[in-house]
Amino acid sequence: SVRLRAYNGCFTWTSKNPKLLGLKPLYDSTGSCSVGASLKSIQSYEGRRSTFVVARDEVTGATLRCEVFFDRIHRLHAVQNTRQLFLESLAEVQMHGYDGEGNKFSSLNGLHFKWEAQNKNAATSAMRSVLGYQPSVALTPDQNDESQVIVRGVAVGNVEITGTCLSCATKGLKYTIPLTVVELVGILPAPSPIKMLSGNPVQLLIEVTTSTGDSKILPVPSPHYSWKSADTNVVKVDPTNGLTTSVRTGFAEITLKDERVDSDRDSTLVEVVD
Repeated sequence: SVRLRAYNGCFTWTSKNPKLLGLKPLYDSTGSCSVGASLKSIQSYEGRRSTFVVARDEVTGATLRCEVFFDRIHRLHAVQNTRQLFLESLAEVQMHGYDGEGNKFSSLNGLHFKWEAQNKNAATSAMRSVLGYQPSVALTPDQNDESQVIVRGVAVGNVEITGTCLSCATKGLKYTIPLTVVELVGILPAPSPIKMLSGNPVQLLIEVTTSTGDSKILPVPSPHYSWKSADTNVVKVDPTNGLTTSVRTGFAEITLKDERVDSDRDSTLVEVVD
């Protein structure tokens, strides 16, 4: 269904083709002034059709007119408010539908969708069964609109989320989007740049912040993270435990990488001084 709304008045609503389009008036808090209408397709038709909805102001008699189109969905496209999701955080994914001319449907409410998540480069089905495989996200479809789903990050990883339309006239319509679930990490000591005395080592640490705002220091070495120096002529860093050793005075960027994903990394600048 689609909702229309009119302003600055109370209105009477009419569908010019009741066999094609039904409507239900929507009222304000008084229950006596209609300020909108809920529209619903009555039955399916082959090809593109249209009709008009007319709203008439009960006081002034002024009329508003809106043309409503009906057509087959030719393709789907999903949009999300982020492509990188922190652990235990939430994101929303919404499916949009388009006709053969590229026009976007105002609403997909009322259509049934199946949402699935699968980690990229995951093991085979048999291996997933043996290992107790779980995707990196949990999906909760909107109870009032199945074209929308809430995504919660539950494990670090690269995941693909697929929405398939189960009630579209064109069978098998679906769309897949990528999403990366990461930990919110930082490098200690902070802030950058970190000053090192020539000849003195400095231990870099990984700080992880949870969705509740709590933070913890990961033990070293960490099995999931690696370190790299952009200039080993200035600073060398142990790739497993983050222990830095100065070589000569100057600046070097130290990068922290999560080996479970491609996009999650942090960096800090190290300055070696005499």
